[in-house]
Order: sequence, then C-alpha cells, then structure tokens
Amino acid sequence: TWDLDTTSNWILESDSSVTKYLQGDTVVFNDSATTSAVTLVGTLSPISTTFNNATLDYTLSGSAITSGNLIKDGAATANLLNDNTTTGTTTVTAGKLAFGNGGTTGSIGSGAVSVASGATLEFNRSNVVPGTVDLDYKTTAKLRNVSGAGSVVLTGGAILFSYPGTGTGFSESGSWAGFSGTLIVKGGSEFRTIRNGATAMGSGSVILGDATTSGILSQIEGNWTWTNPITLTGPSNKILNRSINAPRTLKIQGIVSGNGGLSLEDPAVSMTDINRGFILTGANTMDGTLTIATGVPVRVGGVPGNTDVAQNGAGNSGSLGTATVVNNGTLTFSRTDAHSVANAIS
Repeated sequence: TWDLDTTSNWILESDSSVTKYLQGDTVVFNDSATTSAVTLVGTLSPISTTFNNATLDYTLSGSAITSGNLIKDGAATANLLNDNTTTGTTTVTAGKLAFGNGGTTGSIGSGAVSVASGATLEFNRSNVVPGTVDLDYKTTAKLRNVSGAGSVVLTGGAILFSYPGTGTGFSESGSWAGFSGTLIVKGGSEFRTIRNGATAMGSGSVILGDATTSGILSQIEGNWTWTNPITLTGPSNKILNRSINAPRTLKIQGIVSGNGGLSLEDPAVSMTDINRGFILTGANTMDGTLTIATGVPVRVGGVPGNTDVAQNGAGNSGSLGTATVVNNGTLTFSRTDAHSVANAIS
C-alpha cells in the first residue's frame, strides 16, 4: 500500500530506516521490494516517481499520482492502472511503461513525454485514452509533446487523439516533431490525428497490426498529409477519413509496405471530389490486399507536400505496389510519366 503518513512500508534512502510516505517525497520503486502489486490510497503528491526495476514487474492501482515527474528505468515493466493527473514530464529510458491492462483505467499525466530507443510506452485500454479527446488542437491536454526513438504502442482497442504535426495556417509549440521511433497500432486500436500539414510525426514510422490483430489510422479534422512510412502487418488494417465538411483530402505520402491488408474508408462521407479523397504519392511496396470502400475516391499519383488544392494535381510519384486491389469506389491514376501497374484489380 502507498498511502499518506500511515503505513511504514518505505525505506529511507539516506540511512535505510523504515519510514512512512510524506507529501513531497521522492519515490523510487526498485527490485528490493517484497511485493510488486501496489495499491494507492488518498491524494499522493511526490516530487517524482521513479521505477528503477530491472527484474521486478510492478502494477499500481487505486488513487492517482497527482504531481511530479514520472520516470521508468530498468528492463522490467511498470503497469499503471490508476488515472494519474501529474503535470510533470514522463520519461521512459528503459523497459516498458504501460497504462491499462485492457480495461478502462490507466492514464498518463499531461506533461511532455520522451521514450528512449529500446524502451516502450504502451496504452492498453478498451476506450479513449483520457485527456486526448479535445478536438481543439491547441488545447488537447495529454500526449501533446512526444519525442524519442522508442516505441509507442496502442492496443486493446484504445483510441488515442493526438495532434502530431505542424499545420497550415497556425503554429503549434507541442507536437510529435521530435519523435523518431515507432508507433505500433494493434488490437483494433485507433490513432486519430487532428489536422496537420506536411509533417505527421517527426521522422518516426508506423506499424499497423500484428500477426493476428489490426490497427487503424484516421484523420478527424481538416485535411491531412501523412509523411511517415507505414508497415502493414495485421490482416484488416484501415485508414479512415473522419473529417466532415466536404471535400476532404487525405494524402498518404509515406511509403506503405508489408503484406497485411488495408482498407481505405470514408465514414464521414466527405470525400466528395473525385480529384481529392485519398491520394497515394509514395513509392509503395505493399503486397497484401488493398480494399477501396464503396464511394471512396482514391488517386494514385500526385505532388508530394501539403494538401492545399494547388498541390493536388498530377505528379510523377505514387504506386499501388503489388497489392491485390478490390475497388468498390473510384480508382484514378494521375501520373505525369509512364507507369507500370502490376496489380490484380477487381
């Protein structure tokens, strides 16, 4: 139990004496504990909370951690099932820091997030990750500033709203511009990006799905250019347009690869211009099944860059790889050069 000035189950670092937790303490969880399941009781406001655990996996549940920085070091896992309200930074230097176990609890604080190479930040929830749902891209509370070369994983059906890029016509101080790692979306989870321009999430890459489950990318406001490479691993991955107010454009500029499935869909029914809709401008190598949903316009070929109307003309880049194409919408080739198509299209 982690409570306030009640239970003597802590070791004072200065002299190794047994002590109680007091507000403003620096809290460290390491491999010397006799239990790894910790229940939080009451309002807890440490200066910082550090998991320096190389072999002992921790699970925290109960009340929230309300202040301080959160640090994950060591090769083991720390899984937080409580809904935290910290405003300090979250730093994952090693191992895995997880929020949730497939249910509806477990949330990160609102400060900047950094995930080092080889480390993992995971959200395993069956609902929306709290604090990320505000559609006002200038005030979305959580996961506004994510950096590092590690992995960010969405699983369990989690839905994460984020504003990862730099938009046209407005400036944004917090974004994923410093992220160079891998975003893994699996288990039916969805990464919903709010309006951005020519960059999506720094120099990072995306993996959709795993051997048995699939993932979803979507835009929910404005037009979108996705510049990062996407690897299709799951059997039934999707890229969706959820942005209303027609006509909308979703330009997939990063290279799409892998042998998983992909469906391009427009649940907002706002891709009403046959010359816009989904535009593929990458030298794609995907070789699974590409499904174009009913009524959806897909154009192969265009000018890389922002989704401004002036840049939506024909270009000399863009392909379908060797995917098997099931076309229930409108498929247009808009290349300005000679281009060989090596796809079975039905």
